[in-house]
Amino acid sequence: MEPLVTTATMRLMDWRSLDAHVLWAYKGPVVAPAGTFRNDHLVAWRLLAGRVEVRGAKTVCHARAGEWLFPPSRHDQRRFTADAELISVHFQARWADGRMLFEENEPASCPAADFPELDPAATAVVDELQMAFPAPSSNLPQEQTDLFTYLKVENTLPKWLTAYTRTRLKMGATLVMQGTSEPRVLQGIEFLNNWPVEKPLHAPHLATQLNLSMSQLNRLFVAETGKTPLRHFDDRRVEVARNLLRTSTLQVKEIAYTVGFKQPAHFSNWFFKKTGAFPLSCRRTLLMPSQSG
Repeated sequence: MEPLVTTATMRLMDWRSLDAHVLWAYKGPVVAPAGTFRNDHLVAWRLLAGRVEVRGAKTVCHARAGEWLFPPSRHDQRRFTADAELISVHFQARWADGRMLFEENEPASCPAADFPELDPAATAVVDELQMAFPAPSSNLPQEQTDLFTYLKVENTLPKWLTAYTRTRLKMGATLVMQGTSEPRVLQGIEFLNNWPVEKPLHAPHLATQLNLSMSQLNRLFVAETGKTPLRHFDDRRVEVARNLLRTSTLQVKEIAYTVGFKQPAHFSNWFFKKTGAFPLSCRRTLLMPSQSG
């Protein structure tokens, strides 16, 4: 009998803090066969033909047809052979404090035959997306759809996330748990995540909502998450801006307005301070999920 894989336990309400949803999935040739990429989400590839080489922080991983490969979190360098074809699944699984369910600097691969639940779970995601959106989209999160189509697509995620998590744990990856169970911090993070990114954040208003002084609010957030509320909100604005640079054709000035800047130059300087790159430079190095393998 296959050994049971378990994880640490939390309250049911704490597990509900995990933000998980499908971003993109497809089956076919690789559009962008080589380059350096930033991943703001989790990615898994099932090689159907050809080979791929992926470099992490310290190691190089190879995979060929019949194997799964999991790129490292955040950044990787990859090179596919010209004949490469794959099933590629992109999905979000992130805690309220911004950390992903798995955060690793190195790539990993495994034979598909060793983890048979991955293939049908990934195929179900791809098939449902293809039925819902027959025309290939490079900007899936912005596509218009109805409630029932959304539910059909999202209904494929639990099976996939279960298979993915079991596989990664059996391969020795470390599951990242929720960083805090402090109810006032979780309430505050929910408030920050729902606050419109184009509107200035008034931290005293958040402190009042939580019945805290500003100094108490900052101390509590830093102790539980390592960030002040303003830093948490700023990081969210950076993520929104980066995703728009990747997934949309909006001009930089339009993205600036979207995340609350009246002057594009102020946005560019702010973005550079936060990321080390100006928006136009960042756009050239970021590829959309459907283009990045």
